[in-house]
Amino acid sequence: MNIKAGSILHLPSLKARCAFLALAIFYLLGPIISGSLYHPPEVGDGHDYDMLAYSLSEGDGFANNWSARAWRAPYELFVVDDRFTDLLTRQGDVEITTYRPPGLPVLLAVIYEIFGREFWIWRIAGALLAAGAYAIAAGLSNKIAGPIAGWLCLLFALNDELFTSYAPTFMTETCTALALIWAAGILFFDSGSPWPARARSKIICAGLALGLAAALRSAALPLVGCMLLAAYFTGVSAFKGRVVSILVAAIIVSAVLSPWVIYNSRSTAGQFPLGTQWPINVPDGFSDEALQTGGLWTTIATSRVEQAMDSAEEQKLESLTPAQREVARATYNRSQAVLWIQAHLSDMPLLAARKLQALWYIHANLFQVSLAFLALVAIFLVRNRGLMGLLSAVFIGQSLIVVMSWVVPNGRFLIPLHPMLAVAAAAGLVGFYRMASRWRRASPNFIETNNN
Repeated sequence: MNIKAGSILHLPSLKARCAFLALAIFYLLGPIISGSLYHPPEVGDGHDYDMLAYSLSEGDGFANNWSARAWRAPYELFVVDDRFTDLLTRQGDVEITTYRPPGLPVLLAVIYEIFGREFWIWRIAGALLAAGAYAIAAGLSNKIAGPIAGWLCLLFALNDELFTSYAPTFMTETCTALALIWAAGILFFDSGSPWPARARSKIICAGLALGLAAALRSAALPLVGCMLLAAYFTGVSAFKGRVVSILVAAIIVSAVLSPWVIYNSRSTAGQFPLGTQWPINVPDGFSDEALQTGGLWTTIATSRVEQAMDSAEEQKLESLTPAQREVARATYNRSQAVLWIQAHLSDMPLLAARKLQALWYIHANLFQVSLAFLALVAIFLVRNRGLMGLLSAVFIGQSLIVVMSWVVPNGRFLIPLHPMLAVAAAAGLVGFYRMASRWRRASPNFIETNNN
């Protein structure tokens, strides 16, 4: 199977296109069989993204409007079970927010504006984007280690239950995976650009892909920075050793994020240019509870800090708008985390180590641990400069993310990395097979048998 590496804009071979479509259908089987294709977003972050997309499509800006009848209608009409009961207790008119990153709400708003608020359209689009991520990964595996590696990567995709479950949902993980693997192909393997012969187009496409990843998940920023640095030292000729290329790509990332940064800065009086999500939740990453759980995001520490703030500043909070309260909570929660860090400097190495253990082992599932292990094996068995650069960026960048924040259970923080890890894992398996074959041919028993 010769799956040639390409971008989401250009899949050059028929087999690659067939693999892409087969994966998309595979990702849609779950919601089709369960009957959830037309359902509103699942419990979780999807409600916030749907709310923000609705407000954007209605011209209300990046805002919550929980009392809007049109927004509430699909949830109120849902009769399968009572999963939306708590959601429908939320009330409030149009109030700006800086809590969520803008990428997915903007994509959803475009769909709502064109097609109306039809949930099935995004589920199909999400499946297509997720399929694109693994299709590009299979192409890159083929480029590095041959057709067998391409097939193995597709086999990983079919066995990736967590990625499959997130593909058709109103979440950012699989969209981010596509942006990251697209950028990885351009930066490290001379692939993924719609005009592969032009170095400038590679730089532009890489910057756009990394900017989109950061817009979808603000937590991806350390990983984005690590990928650019790794591309400077180990990337393809358009990036390796070229300061100007890396700077231009970084400028494009900044340009993609600049509307969001400007909006956040204006909304928070310059305090939180990257939004309030990290400062509001940071006590879960730096607190006594974090030291006990290994930085696991449980909201226990954050809730405790917010209750203390409510008790101490009840009258002040009552006089603030929801947007002002959001900024006040972010300011207070961050200050409490800073105070805890200052009082526990000697515990920081242990906390960081426990977070990394939780990320890569304790709260990762067997599939994720296996991918990470095989990717590490590939470093020693596959002599590919680009692969080494990519894996350095992935492991260091994602580790930095959790050390600076918290760990989400069930391996959720690793989902955007699955296609990139699968590229290395497939190449690593092929490399191991080739090494074993060489050893077998070089063994005395093998030589004697052939002579006879």
